[in-house]
Parts: sequence; structure tokens; C-alpha cells
Amino acid sequence: MKGLTKLVVALSLVAGALHAQTPVSGQALGAAVRTAATTLQSGQVTLPFGGGFVAADVDALSAPEVRVDALTTMTSGAMDMQASTAQSTAHLEKVNVLNGLITAETVIAATSSWVSGAAGWNAEGSGFTNLAVNGVPLGSGDYLPAPNTRVNLPGVGYVVLNEQIASGAAGITVNMIHVVLQNALTGLTTGEIIVASASSSVGN
Repeated sequence: MKGLTKLVVALSLVAGALHAQTPVSGQALGAAVRTAATTLQSGQVTLPFGGGFVAADVDALSAPEVRVDALTTMTSGAMDMQASTAQSTAHLEKVNVLNGLITAETVIAATSSWVSGAAGWNAEGSGFTNLAVNGVPLGSGDYLPAPNTRVNLPGVGYVVLNEQIASGAAGITVNMIHVVLQNALTGLTTGEIIVASASSSVGN
């Protein structure tokens, strides 16, 4: 009977320790297109419950709305009694959106979240190389627009560059290119294109 009691106590302590750990989550995506003509997701990876590491490589993506020579996505995370962390990255090469309306040599979305006493997140490592929109170069070489920079795309809609969406104290989603397609006459949204997306969260 004493042995059974000890076992129950031990299991209770383990369950309590697991419950005390702060949960982590993460996701990365190369590209997603949702239009009347195309629905696709490429290179999506999702962090398993409890943490770990997941990665994907795609040699090339070719769709009417977006072309990419190569992309790599990864997400990782770990839970601990003292600290929990999660990181996600999407790295794309030779990006061409809407037949040259938006181009870049490289596009990187990167996020990191943590809870270790204090909670926080950042998007360090995100950026573009040789970005051009509407045929106009933005920045020079390596370039990171201010968060949620909007640029109109005449006759098409608009794009949000370095879109950042925070969630809680330690959650962040970064979409480096988020095109919203609109009907030229009504202004109604007809679709969207997301290129290079990363998200991470701890405790949310």
C-alpha cells in the first residue's frame, strides 16, 4: 500500500511540473495564395506540442501569382521550468510576386519569443535584399521597412511589408509580404498573397 501511495505522489509531482511549464508554439510558411483561381500553401511547418524542431525545404514554387526559386522554413521551441522559448524562420530566394510587381533577391521572416522571468518577442533577422515594388527599388541592398509599411498597388490592391501582429506578451507573427487583392471598381477584397511568414508564441 505504501508503494502505491509513493507512486501516486510521484505521478502527481510529475504532472505538476509539466503543468508549470509554459507552453510554446510556432509556425513558418513560405507562401500562401488565396484567390478565385489559386489556393496553395508552400513550405508550411508547425511546432509540435511540447516543442522540438521541424523544417522544410522546397526547391521551387511556381504559381500564377508568385514564383520562388527556393525556400526553407523552420520552427523550434523548448519548455522548461525556468524558461520557455520558440523561434521560427522562413527564408526565400528570388521572389517574384504578380509578374514582377514585387521582387526581391531574398526575403527572410524571423521571430523569437520567450518567457524567462519576463516575457518578450522580437523579429530580429527579418529583412529583404534588393526589394522593388511597382518597379521602384526600396532601400539599398539589405533593407527592412518599418513594421506594417503599406504601399498601394494601382489596379491591384495594396501590399503590407514587414507586417507584424503581436499576440499577448510573448507572441508575434511576421508576414514580410502581404498582398491584399481588391476589385478595382468596388474596392472589395478578392484574395490575398502572403510571402515569408513566421510566428512564435510562449504562453499564449
